Amino acid sequence: MKKLIAFLLILAVSTTSFSQTTTPSLEKNDYLKKSKSQKTIAWILAGSGVGMAAIAIASYNYGDVANVIEGDNSSINTKGAFFVIGGVAAISSIPFFIASGRNKRKGMSLSFKNETAPQIQKNSFVYRAIPSLTLKMGL
Repeated sequence: MKKLIAFLLILAVSTTSFSQTTTPSLEKNDYLKKSKSQKTIAWILAGSGVGMAAIAIASYNYGDVANVIEGDNSSINTKGAFFVIGGVAAISSIPFFIASGRNKRKGMSLSFKNETAPQIQKNSFVYRAIPSLTLKMGL
């Protein structure tokens, strides 16, 4: 039993340490596309949330207070639920705006440039342009 457990542990470690990742690295266009879709989702959530809360406030009828005192609070409950759901939708748009900005900065920091690099040609150094991917990292 101990040999079997040891064999399974070694097998698990060896498969994870020598495996390649299957997820491709994201490029500039991928980050910018992801940023645009996140910003669209954020605006939809913010607009619908504020709209729902505004509809709930605008449709509030002060005559319903008398019904609440009598015990019928169904109209207040639906308007309150509409207001709460709208508020939650508007607040949940904030992380999407933040993620959109972060992905846009990542996408804009990746760029293709022609860098000059020394190469040996006929016993001398020659500087040639080599296409390269640059990544700007702010510290």
